[in-house]
Amino acid sequence: MIRKQIFFFLLLIIIIFFVIFLVTCIGNIKPTPGTSFSGSIDMGNKASSATISFKISDDGTFIENLSTAIIDLKVDGLTAGRVSDNRNTKLALIENGKFSASIPAVGAIVENYKIDKSPSEFQTVTDIDNIGQIEGKFLSLNKSSGTIKIYMWLILTDYAVEIGEFFWEAQAQDTTQTTENEKPTGTITLTIDCMGVPLGEMIIDFDSGAITGSLNYEDEISIFDFSGSIDIETNIITASGIYGESSSESISIEGVLSSDYDSAEGTITYSDGEFPWTGTAQ
Repeated sequence: MIRKQIFFFLLLIIIIFFVIFLVTCIGNIKPTPGTSFSGSIDMGNKASSATISFKISDDGTFIENLSTAIIDLKVDGLTAGRVSDNRNTKLALIENGKFSASIPAVGAIVENYKIDKSPSEFQTVTDIDNIGQIEGKFLSLNKSSGTIKIYMWLILTDYAVEIGEFFWEAQAQDTTQTTENEKPTGTITLTIDCMGVPLGEMIIDFDSGAITGSLNYEDEISIFDFSGSIDIETNIITASGIYGESSSESISIEGVLSSDYDSAEGTITYSDGEFPWTGTAQ
């Protein structure tokens, strides 16, 4: 009888150490540097679908380039056909296989936006830059999951409304590097719109990585040229120009070209604020 008790006691100790070992291993998973993750956000009946993507920094220590897209958003008093956001910056430090960071309210790029009541009727907040929250952990080298708390900016106001907190899950994508022969060549021209208003065009030269173009802002007289570059590996667009008759006001253009090179989206920033733009290949 005593031998059986000792046996079961030793077995229990072994099981406890095994569980501790598993928890420790899972909590210290280090994702492969440079790996991109993408997956879905479960928003229930508040959207027909939603996606999330991010990248592990090249040194493996940070989450960066967070992107979210919400399709057919529906909350009380507010609907939107598509809400897209791309944050081409470092987001959060990875510690013990986990990460956590505050995020801005979504709504940098919105299509078919409709609000059925005044902002004062919503339960609104004013700290739109750091009001949201994302948390995650790596379950393996190829899988990550967590929660994301989403607020949406009420366009042309200083307010944001809470959409909710949701579960997300993402898988590592194929990290095979694009060969030189697979990279696009030549040029494409994008027709640029801002909130449904045609503005001008953007020319992307894949051979040199250069971007040039001109925008016709607010009236035919206010034309300004811009130039910049595209990162061929990530399709991230950055450009700038000078706006105004005095040629003293700087405008910056940021965005991402789609993987099929047929469209792009991003933001235009100048003294009056930040505004979404979309581009369609001609």
